[in-house]
Amino acid sequence: MADRWPVEFIDSHFHAGTDAVRRRTSIAGAVREYGNENGAVWVKRHDGETLSSTRQWRLNGVPVGGVAVIQWADLVDSRSLERLLRRERFRPRPIVSLPTRDIRSLLDHLTNRRVITALEEVIEMAWSCGAVVATGHLPAERISALLGAVAARGDAGRVLVTHAFHPLVNASPLVQELTEEFDVAFEHTELTHLLGRIGTDAHLSVLREVGNLLYSSDFGQPTSPTVGEWRTLSERWFTEAALTGLRRREITLTAAADLLLRP
Repeated sequence: MADRWPVEFIDSHFHAGTDAVRRRTSIAGAVREYGNENGAVWVKRHDGETLSSTRQWRLNGVPVGGVAVIQWADLVDSRSLERLLRRERFRPRPIVSLPTRDIRSLLDHLTNRRVITALEEVIEMAWSCGAVVATGHLPAERISALLGAVAARGDAGRVLVTHAFHPLVNASPLVQELTEEFDVAFEHTELTHLLGRIGTDAHLSVLREVGNLLYSSDFGQPTSPTVGEWRTLSERWFTEAALTGLRRREITLTAAADLLLRP
């Protein structure tokens, strides 16, 4: 599938443009950077969606995807989000992410049956539109309970466990269980390691061993590496982990293409 979209790598998680905090570059700047490196990117902002602001590039065939982070307003009325998703018939699938700004608030609200029902309805709608549902900062132990209720109705779609190996999410003990339950991929971000949330040995182990792995950056912070610098750093880790060429291609391109690109 990736061979029909001529890029060398896919980054499913990059922050750019107007957001809750300052970012290193604009969306246009991000698109240029990834284009210069022959890569594709899904641009994200915590405060809403990037589908509208990246749409023109997709219309022009540029390999850039958009992300919609579910807002509390979407749980009251999801029609605007649904209209946005139904316009997305491009090859790059939209990503719909669970809320990311305040995980403690989300977990508190998930004790409320009305909130759970509303969130399940948004997830079901997103899957019906062909979107990939990303789990945001939700702890892995909570994923089955939330998404499983929708999947049990026969409406399951694609799932991306984001920040999977950050201690906050801690998906490592549940990789097999989640793989058996969902059409799932696991995101491992370079930022998780760069910030010291996991050590280098664990970082290399994830790169070597986890199936259905998407190696992404989660960059875009003012002091984060450029795309070119990240690519150089990646090659260092791949060499230290003794990854084969096939494995490098899998975690940087083909796993992401299988999850995020329509045929």
